[in-house]
Amino acid sequence: MPEVAAKSSELLRFIGSLGGARARPVGSCQIRDSAGRTFAERLEGLRRLLASPRQEVQVARGHCQIGVPEQLLPEVRKYSSAHPILIEASADGQKTLTGTLRFIDSSVDTSTGMIKLKALFDNPDRVLWPGQFVNVQARLKLEHNRIVVPSRTVQTGPQGKYVWVMNQTNATVAMRPVQVLRNYQPPKASEEAVIGNGLEPGEMVISEGQMRLAPGAKVRLLKSDTQLGSAGPAEPSSSS
Repeated sequence: MPEVAAKSSELLRFIGSLGGARARPVGSCQIRDSAGRTFAERLEGLRRLLASPRQEVQVARGHCQIGVPEQLLPEVRKYSSAHPILIEASADGQKTLTGTLRFIDSSVDTSTGMIKLKALFDNPDRVLWPGQFVNVQARLKLEHNRIVVPSRTVQTGPQGKYVWVMNQTNATVAMRPVQVLRNYQPPKASEEAVIGNGLEPGEMVISEGQMRLAPGAKVRLLKSDTQLGSAGPAEPSSSS
């Protein structure tokens, strides 16, 4: 290394001048690290590291931090011990990615009452980026053969929750008490109510105009696809 050798010669001449003797260079030297690499070799290794695709790998596979109310912690722990919990994340106007829950914090944030979770996502298309805010949805379990209706079909009366059910034979309606287990918000769809009992598959419920109905009243459908899961509006007929 010419630069190091030149500086070594200058140092020797300076030391010699202090002692009143003439110093002459005795050769050149190289400074190496514990692995035997020179400074130039270390710089080259650093340049290659910065040019490597490791940063892209981190973006293509990363964690998402989620906060959930502490009341949900027992359910999260229950279902995570039975099977991997799927987490769906999406930014506005972008496609949804599905990951898995990998971490549950051991303490509650006392300032917010939230529990911190972390999910791992494969992100090959770079949909998610560090520091980005996303909408997340966790699937704790999958229930089969549940009856769901649009939540707007469920009314509240003195005796509790009920819906208006249409008799498809004579086009009359009747009030039907129902048990609502919970409300469910499907992605990009209207809110639905999960019914525990009170309805059977295939029954037709009324979604609009309920305030004008009375038991036994005849109704006229405003559209035909009004079976459970896609209830539609109805109005009293002129003969009622």
